[in-house]
Amino acid sequence: MTGRREFLRGLALLGAAGAAGCLGEDGGDGERDGGDQGPTPTTVGPGGFEGESAGPAESENEGSLPSALRVISAVGTNVAQRRIGTVEVTVAKADWVEEVDLTGVTVTWKTANDSYDLAARSTDTDADGYFGIVPGRGTSADETLTTADERHRLVFDLGDDDEEIDDRHRRLDDDSTHFGRVLRADDVVGLRLTTAGGSTTDARLLAPTDVMEIEGTVEFGVR
Repeated sequence: MTGRREFLRGLALLGAAGAAGCLGEDGGDGERDGGDQGPTPTTVGPGGFEGESAGPAESENEGSLPSALRVISAVGTNVAQRRIGTVEVTVAKADWVEEVDLTGVTVTWKTANDSYDLAARSTDTDADGYFGIVPGRGTSADETLTTADERHRLVFDLGDDDEEIDDRHRRLDDDSTHFGRVLRADDVVGLRLTTAGGSTTDARLLAPTDVMEIEGTVEFGVR
C-alpha cells in the first residue's frame, strides 16, 4: 500500500508541475507580444515619425538633409565679344519641404581659378558678392518658394556691373555687388546652394561652345 500511495503522490506532483509549466509559457508569450509592439510613435514634421527620414528619400551622406532646392535651368545674358556677363539660374523647391526663403540661401560659386561665397543682395551678410532674386511670372512678388510649381531666378552679375537686381541699394552708384570674372565658351561653374536650414544642392553649369557666334542670350548645360 505504501508503494501505491507514493506512486499516486508522484503522479500528482508531475501533474502540478506540468500545469505550472503551461502557465509559465503563456505568461512568457504575453510578455513577448507586448515587447514587440514598442512605444507609440511621435509625429515629427508633416507626415513623418521619429526615426524616419523627413524627406522623400535618404540623403547620399548619412546624417545630411536631402536637397531642398532643384536647379531647373541656367542661361547667360549680357553676352558680347565672346563673353557672358550675367548668369541666371532658375530654381524650384523640392516636394518634401514646405517652403524655401531664397533670401536665406547662400551660394558657393566655383570656377577653375576662383571661388566665391555669395549671399542674397537683400541680406546684411558679409560675402564675396551678392546675387539678385527674380520671382517667376504668376507667383507672389516675395522671394520665397511656397509650391513645387513656382520658379524663381537667381541672378549672378559677373565682371562688370551689368544688372541692378543684385545691387544692395540701387540708389547708390558705388554699391553694386557684381563679382568675379565673365565667362567664356566651355567654362564650367560649380554651384552649391545652401539653405538656412543646412540643406545643400550641387550643380555644374556648362557654358556652350558657340558663345563667339551668339549675341544676347545663351543656354547653359546643367548637370
